[in-house]
Amino acid sequence: MESETLGILIADFQITENSPHSVALPNGRVQLLQYASAGGCHPHDRLVGLHFDDFLVGPIRVTELVTRLSTQLTKSGRGIGSEIIEIGPLQINLETYQAAVAGRILDLTYMEYELLRFLASHPAKVFTRETLLSRVWGYEYYGGARTVDVHIRRLRAKLGEEHAHMIQTVRSVGYRFGQQSWSS
Repeated sequence: MESETLGILIADFQITENSPHSVALPNGRVQLLQYASAGGCHPHDRLVGLHFDDFLVGPIRVTELVTRLSTQLTKSGRGIGSEIIEIGPLQINLETYQAAVAGRILDLTYMEYELLRFLASHPAKVFTRETLLSRVWGYEYYGGARTVDVHIRRLRAKLGEEHAHMIQTVRSVGYRFGQQSWSS
């Protein structure tokens, strides 16, 4: 049987003169959010010297608890609604600027990453080379439209033969990510 690792532990303690100075935690690193309800002494005084990633003194509001939980999850890289695009075997992490296909991390340049992110964010939608140039490279870019073709070719090579079909060429128009949304 596999043991689960806790991500966040919320402990509700009544802080008194006889409160324990330590808490037994399961093995593994845990973000500990301490909720201390004041009962007889000032809780800040009793928490000095103890390690908590964050703590609240009651009474608490649910919105504050959710905000603090979200902050702890974000710090640990498991943010609520973390920004990851997943399409089939492709994963794009918008926070770390990394992409992986079938568990294999891709070594992408910044513009390759931005092009892949943009296309994957709009699956099945067809974009002309000119639109991709303005939306990915920016309006200030003065290079030719074939720059897009070169980057698409490099992206397909990095995706590998098995996954190169994820970026499709639409003849005489441009490119789309994934399958077309309807067929004729």
